[in-house]
Amino acid sequence: MLFDTTILSAKLSSQFVLATALLLPVLGAAQTITSFSPATGPTGTSITILGSGLSNAKSVLLNGQSLAINTLTNTALSLTVTVPVAASTGKLVVTTASGAVVSAAQFGVTRSTSGVTFPQTTTKGSSFNTIKVAGATDATVVSRYGAVNYSTPTVADLTNTSRTDLLIGNANGNIEYWKQTAVGGTAFTKQPNLQLSSGADIRVADFAKPTVTDIDGNGLLDLLVGTGDNQRIARFEQTAVGAITFTAKGNIQLAAGGDLVTGSAFPRPAITDLDGNGRLDMLIGDYSGLMKRYEASTVGGTTFVADAGNIQADGASI
Repeated sequence: MLFDTTILSAKLSSQFVLATALLLPVLGAAQTITSFSPATGPTGTSITILGSGLSNAKSVLLNGQSLAINTLTNTALSLTVTVPVAASTGKLVVTTASGAVVSAAQFGVTRSTSGVTFPQTTTKGSSFNTIKVAGATDATVVSRYGAVNYSTPTVADLTNTSRTDLLIGNANGNIEYWKQTAVGGTAFTKQPNLQLSSGADIRVADFAKPTVTDIDGNGLLDLLVGTGDNQRIARFEQTAVGAITFTAKGNIQLAAGGDLVTGSAFPRPAITDLDGNGRLDMLIGDYSGLMKRYEASTVGGTTFVADAGNIQADGASI
């Protein structure tokens, strides 16, 4: 019996060593993205990303836009994400507790010829503002609201419901919140203004100009809001994944220290990754008509470095 027990113990021990040897390369694998598919697709496309070290992914970004992660299928070797509204072609950045990894190739965002258009401009002095159906010859009005002058819209999916959230900054410094009534629909329902966790409305100095990203890759969306004469970009972070309440995080800072001051009134931020290095670029249009570029100091960093000069076209400032 002693002999049998010894053999059994040795057998179990060898099996444990073998199992451990098989598991260690997976558990300890460096973060990589080896491939993803499909290579292109419109909003709503599911992308499967293959690689290593991908378990418990905190966020996946595409040009600064946060992609919803299917946590049920997320493993060390793969994860599945969904292309969000307002997405644009760019590299994928996956962030886990171990850090961030950038895809070598770009995912190409294709566009449908129908749907809802969201003008990315400021509407000045109108008595009401409209959301219009793309391609409608008579500019069919599907929703209107009568109190928003100088409205500045952006779109996101704050609640991870695949329904478009229309966020409108207004002259009072608030962010109005409209919810799409159905996936793919062209009508919206007015919700209360976006609020802080305290229950108070988010409010910047005046003329709020919002955009949405996940600046630090922690899975919580950040609302970046340009302010009127303040010449600064205020940051608010979701209190939880899918929440519509936010925590004030102060103004965006320069890596060298101090607030990022645009130097001109009415800054409007837009987030992308121009050079595909995984570090977000903040492009800021302002009252003077110039376009300035600031780049995150690191992948997932919340401070920015000022680019030398303004964005250029044909050798001249845009």
